Amino acid sequence: MKQWRKFAIVPAVISALALTACAGAERPSVDEIKQAFHKSAGDTAGADPELLDKTFECMAEKIHASELSDQTLSDLVKDAEEGKTQTVYDSEEEKDLAEKVVMDATEQCMSETMGTE
Repeated sequence: MKQWRKFAIVPAVISALALTACAGAERPSVDEIKQAFHKSAGDTAGADPELLDKTFECMAEKIHASELSDQTLSDLVKDAEEGKTQTVYDSEEEKDLAEKVVMDATEQCMSETMGTE
């Protein structure tokens, strides 16, 4: 199994999910969220593809189950797929929640999939 630095993908994931815009849609599925991570992360040189997929699956599950609104989550996925890098939120509260949800999911899932607590 290839080794990769524990937090090598964190900046890509945070920028991928720390984005929202204004467009109506229903809540994306766990698979749609995971695929947005993969697209946003691009080529993660040195990363074990299986480990990366497990990490993204875990994160997608946690983010899907979070308190984020359907609208915000849908916008996050859309923006991640489009490679947008600017953050636009409807409110400061939604921005804070989105950042917390993404960071918590990233930390928890990287610990779980890498076997470090």
